[in-house]
Amino acid sequence: MSAKKTGIGERIRETRLKMALSQEKFAALVESSKSSISGYETEDVPVPADVLRNISLKCKVSADWLLTGENPEIVKDANERHLIEAFREAGKYPEHREQEGIIKYADWRIRECRAAYGKEKGVQPDKGKTPRHKTGSG
Repeated sequence: MSAKKTGIGERIRETRLKMALSQEKFAALVESSKSSISGYETEDVPVPADVLRNISLKCKVSADWLLTGENPEIVKDANERHLIEAFREAGKYPEHREQEGIIKYADWRIRECRAAYGKEKGVQPDKGKTPRHKTGSG
């Protein structure tokens, strides 16, 4: 009896073809082998977590999308990825409310940029003052 196909192989193949890569070149990119890529695409071989991560990062596709076909949003670049990782790391310190601080700062910077570009009437730049919040560190 064969295992039920999940579609991950189809999505890996779609990703590879969108990048116009052979299985061999794709395998080199995601640090795998050509035979493994073939197995992943046919869903005869399970995709290891490290390969899934490499496909997501190096091909700029959502790991959620690869696994489930949902949430196709792609993390576009290293800066966006860094911000997401920093926000998640800040969540490890809830007593310091670091995620709140990141959100407040991001909101403040967006208002500043909109005001500077005249896209939001009535909003004036804060003349370089950044929002402050208590972090419990002093």
